[in-house]
Amino acid sequence: MREKLKNKFSKPERFLQIRYFMMTELLCAVAILAVVTTSFFMIVNGMSRAENNFTATNRAILVLDNTLERIAPLKRRTADKIKSIFYDEYSKSSINGNRKVSPKCEIRKNSVQLSVEDKKKRTIVKITVKI
Repeated sequence: MREKLKNKFSKPERFLQIRYFMMTELLCAVAILAVVTTSFFMIVNGMSRAENNFTATNRAILVLDNTLERIAPLKRRTADKIKSIFYDEYSKSSINGNRKVSPKCEIRKNSVQLSVEDKKKRTIVKITVKI
């Protein structure tokens, strides 16, 4: 039995066959893990921004829809009345606290243009109401 153990541990090749991880392999594994983790968080962040934009668009549509519902029964529509209803609906909505969007009302000759814009002045939703 001693002979077997002695023969087993006396061979120097046996120790060379044991595989250890090199420092470069560990660094590569950590770098790949960092890239995968960063990619995951970038995707989650992009999804969150897309959800926020979608929510802002839906709420802007609801503001304009509620405005139209309040304007429809009016017999005599004036630009000032339409404007006040629009701003009232905007102030009552949940989109009001969002600093990234703002209401805009343009009074024209025969119509009033109501829109909700983002902070870069891009129109999210726009409608034109004839007077």
